[in-house]
Order: sequence, then C-alpha cells, then structure tokens
Amino acid sequence: MVTLDAFPGVQFKGEVITVANLAKRKINRATGKQTGAKVFDVTVRVLADDPRLKPGLTATVEILSNQYENALTVPLEAVFYDENEKPIVYVRKRGRVEARSVEFSDSNDRVAVVKKNLEFNDEVLLAPPGSL
Repeated sequence: MVTLDAFPGVQFKGEVITVANLAKRKINRATGKQTGAKVFDVTVRVLADDPRLKPGLTATVEILSNQYENALTVPLEAVFYDENEKPIVYVRKRGRVEARSVEFSDSNDRVAVVKKNLEFNDEVLLAPPGSL
C-alpha cells in the first residue's frame, strides 16, 4: 500500500519491481546515527493513473511479505535477550514476573510473531522488571 505524504488518507496499490542486492544500515531520523537494522532499496510501481502522482513526492510504502491468520504477536519493545543472546519476554503471572524464553517465526519493525512458549492471555512487560 502506498500513501503520499502530501495526501494523507489516500492510498494506492502498488507492486514491487526491484529489490537491491545489498543492504544499507538504517539511519535513525531523530539522532542521524546508524541503527542495527539493515534496509534494502526497493522500487515500487503504483498501479493507478492519478493526477496527484507527481515526481519528487515523498511516500510511505507498506509491503506485505507474509500474512498470518490468528497469529500471536508481541511488540518488539517487549523482546529482550538473555546472556546467551536468546530472545526472552517478561511475563506477569499471579503477581510475579518471570523471564520466559520464546521462539519467533517472523517479525517486522513493530512486532514479532510468536512460534513457541507464549499464550494469548499471557501479559508481557514492555520493560525489564527492575526498570519499572
């Protein structure tokens, strides 16, 4: 889905034409420093003939690469790593907090799709218990 910054709320369908072979480090807009994320340049063709589409307009593009039905997801802010660099989440259960190892099948820049060791009713923390 393609949205133009100049026309918020207007959406256009598009298709991916090319994806760069080499990744670049993502730059944090607030600090101007590189993040740990790697990004690929992508060319998208808009599938519409609309007079509002002009060269040089900035756009936001959301690319659907996978779709999961009834998937359990957690926000990336809730994912931490143990001393072995394995992903964990902190789960609150009966007034206590436990670190729980989890497995993910996929993720994007906002959420991770849980594969193992978390249930739909589990309450996860967005910060380690000592920092609350």
